[in-house]
Amino acid sequence: MFHGIWKFDETVGKMVISGNWADVPRGTARNNGTLVVALSGDRLTKVAGAFSTTTWERTHWRQPAFDLTGTWRSNDGGIYYIRHLDNNKIWWVGLSDDGSGHNWTNVLEGEVSYDNFGGVQLSGVWFDVPRGTNRGNGIVGFEVRYGDLVKNYENIGFGTTRLKRIS
Repeated sequence: MFHGIWKFDETVGKMVISGNWADVPRGTARNNGTLVVALSGDRLTKVAGAFSTTTWERTHWRQPAFDLTGTWRSNDGGIYYIRHLDNNKIWWVGLSDDGSGHNWTNVLEGEVSYDNFGGVQLSGVWFDVPRGTNRGNGIVGFEVRYGDLVKNYENIGFGTTRLKRIS
């Protein structure tokens, strides 16, 4: 555990954090002391203090990959076949009427992104294709909530609001 303050140190020429640290009761060590570290980009470097580690590099936390590949059922009776590629690109085909696609069939090209709080979002451009009778297109976004995809954005009417994985 660390408790300290930020300030600009003219002698170091960088932002520094100085404060006190103490081991928390997870392991057997029960040490404590003072520590001063300088911030430069994504790296903290020890300036002073009795602490064995001398540098820390920021790692960008990211939720483990959430694979959306599969078959999904929509709340408006459609079936969506989603392919989530390793580069976080996403493709789907959605077909109305339990998969027949006679009323609408759409395709989407998009991507999956991860926010700093562990959230997973999918966004992309969709187009109706001639299997169904609809001829719309637009941009749509979904977020993962409790394993479902829930619509959180649309620029024009996209009927589906929730997708539930079925395989």
